[in-house]
Amino acid sequence: MAPDVAAVGQEFFSISLDQLKPDSVPGFDLYLRHAGGEPVLYRAANMPFTEEVRRRLIESGVHELYVPGDQAEQFRRYQRETGQDEDLAAIPAVSHEEAQLGDILADRSLPLEQRCDTLLGVSHAVVQAAFADLGSPGLPERVHRVAEETARFLLAEPEAYATLVGRLRIDYETYAHSMHTALYVTELVRSLGMADPGEIAAIGRAALLHDVGKAEISPELLHKQGRLTDLEWAEVMSHTERGVTMLREAGWDDPVCLDVCMNHHERCDGSGYPHGLTCDQLALPVRAVAIADAFDSLTSRRGNTPALSGFQALWKMKREMQGQFDSDLLDRFIQVMVEPASH
Repeated sequence: MAPDVAAVGQEFFSISLDQLKPDSVPGFDLYLRHAGGEPVLYRAANMPFTEEVRRRLIESGVHELYVPGDQAEQFRRYQRETGQDEDLAAIPAVSHEEAQLGDILADRSLPLEQRCDTLLGVSHAVVQAAFADLGSPGLPERVHRVAEETARFLLAEPEAYATLVGRLRIDYETYAHSMHTALYVTELVRSLGMADPGEIAAIGRAALLHDVGKAEISPELLHKQGRLTDLEWAEVMSHTERGVTMLREAGWDDPVCLDVCMNHHERCDGSGYPHGLTCDQLALPVRAVAIADAFDSLTSRRGNTPALSGFQALWKMKREMQGQFDSDLLDRFIQVMVEPASH
């Protein structure tokens, strides 16, 4: 009998194995994805989930399963019945493009521009989900998958970077800014010789979440035109420490994410915040994200503040902000931005 493959366009949300209690009957279908293919029915709603099933999945390298989006209510009921502490807000469904992201990016029969647009769209949706609720089911896996597929895409097709950069918006939006920062830093560390998608993805994932603390800052303050008062500026600066608190409370214990979230506004000359650290106290991911974060902020339009061109922003960072960034990393970033296909 042929496996029950999901219908094209059907939406899913991912859940971790920890959300399934041994010797329980979930009451919703569980799907499995093999090598980025279409989700395939693994266990029907009426089949018990046992400790032996969990063991076999883990031994096979599987740590998440997929539930059809139209069975979200059954999943919520299961969580209530098994005593799981959860927010009963809507569970984000995984779009077809997100579920198939790896296959889409690897499909060279599709125009490069189309694949780049898919990556940007999926990345934006995942970052938006993170800002809305860091504790939503399956979110860590979604963020990691986007970061890793981005790394694999750029490793396989370096020419994609220039296309992606050319399609970025210049209007500042927190979700888009985080996505842009992740793209810049992924290419930066790739250009340093990193070739392990998992290692690159760890830094990209941290960049996707580096500004998550801004979810607790009012949009009116974040987008205020004109100078901020001292109290307002202190409120905005608090997003670094708030972000770390939010990540920890949601169970994110990734040390790279926590370090980048806390320290991406530190500067090599000690002029940054929140702790005035210097270059020798900052790990490579933090120093790299600081450069990507500053560049995207300078090249984004905010209210009445015009965006700098890429050249103007790089000049400002190199000359007017001299000493604030790791000089070797900044030189490499300038090369990446000036000659995106040749570094």
